[in-house]
Amino acid sequence: MIKDNISNSNKKIKNNIKSHQHYDLDVNVKFQSIMKKIRHSLSHHHEHKVSNTIPSGNIFIFFLLKKFYKIFEITSLKEINESKKSTYVLDQRQDATIFVSNHISHSDPFVISELFSRHRTCLSYILSFASSHLNTFPLNLFYKASSSFIKRNNKMDTQDKLLLQEYIRESKSHGLSFFIYPEGTFSVSGNAIKMKLGLLKCLLKADYENMVIVKVQYTKILDFDLYPTIRKEGRWPRNKPLSLSLIIKRLKQIFTYSGSVYIDTKKISLLPFSKKNIDSLAMEIGFQLNNMYLFSDMEKIKTALYTYQDNRININKLCTSISPYLDNHQIKEVKKAILKVCNTFNFNIVHDEIILSEKGYEELFTSINQYIYAWLPYAIKACRYSLSPIEMECLYLNKVTYKEITNIKLTPCFLKLFKNFNIQAHLNTIVKSFDIR
Repeated sequence: MIKDNISNSNKKIKNNIKSHQHYDLDVNVKFQSIMKKIRHSLSHHHEHKVSNTIPSGNIFIFFLLKKFYKIFEITSLKEINESKKSTYVLDQRQDATIFVSNHISHSDPFVISELFSRHRTCLSYILSFASSHLNTFPLNLFYKASSSFIKRNNKMDTQDKLLLQEYIRESKSHGLSFFIYPEGTFSVSGNAIKMKLGLLKCLLKADYENMVIVKVQYTKILDFDLYPTIRKEGRWPRNKPLSLSLIIKRLKQIFTYSGSVYIDTKKISLLPFSKKNIDSLAMEIGFQLNNMYLFSDMEKIKTALYTYQDNRININKLCTSISPYLDNHQIKEVKKAILKVCNTFNFNIVHDEIILSEKGYEELFTSINQYIYAWLPYAIKACRYSLSPIEMECLYLNKVTYKEITNIKLTPCFLKLFKNFNIQAHLNTIVKSFDIR
């Protein structure tokens, strides 16, 4: 009897941890059926426009995508660490919701899809959008499974907009969710840039009640090789014509990447927002994306390394200076964490000194920007720096939120380190990236 109970208990546990739902035949058949109904209800529109706007729900493509995700999970992704905060919601299924996320890497869609599948929020029930320039064989076969192709730069005509609005309303009536990158591009600094309001307006009109903001934070940035050029030129490279060699290059980047991902979420109600105050919604999304971070010992150590003015740091002195401010005060454990950070950013350690390489330091710069809000009060106070109006705008701060940040009661953690910190140069990068399209 006891043995049977244990066996049943084990079965329950296995069922609970069975999480990967990238491909579920019953779910995908149902999704394909919904797409057919939506396509039929919108058949009065131009056939070509409908074909590009309504996802196919192709079951075979979902099966192939599952294989891609599995390869990515095995070869590239060390771990997905989900927030332990009470505000975290992705451990529960979210129905008929708008999901928004920051976009900092070509691997983001893989990470997000894996994340949703963990908790049975199947990929099939979350629709997305893709730029029309991606509507090229063979990429369009994969995108069209659950995505709509959208024209950018105000190239949508009246019929395009009408079809898109009707499609979103139909999807809402069938309980489907949407996922968007509200910035419409990668973020250069790691902080959110200006939100594009077109899709947000359409989604608000469909009367969705809730939005889940998803913050993705990597231990390493997949596309870091692009960042020095981007920061120097102040823009992302022009889109190259899609070719087989470019697709293979991107896939190679994704599958040779190795690192961990941190995820945090914030759920907000959309009921107070409408087309009239959509700018307030964009501000709220930007503020939350910048404001969410996982404030762990690893982040504190990275910041300590980043704010040192010398390119050689004595590891024992570093341990002594920061250990009182870490959750784990044991020197042995602090050293382990420092070594892990050094390994991540390829910093050599010679005779108990950490050698900060130029490339690793640049990568550290990109990484630290992802949670600048965690350190902004320290930097402002230690440097006695006042934010300019444009800096406040780029950080999605108004007078009230700015005052709240500067009035936070702080421990003396890192004030010495930030005393000589060049916060103006740090913020200049964010300002530079803010208007990038």
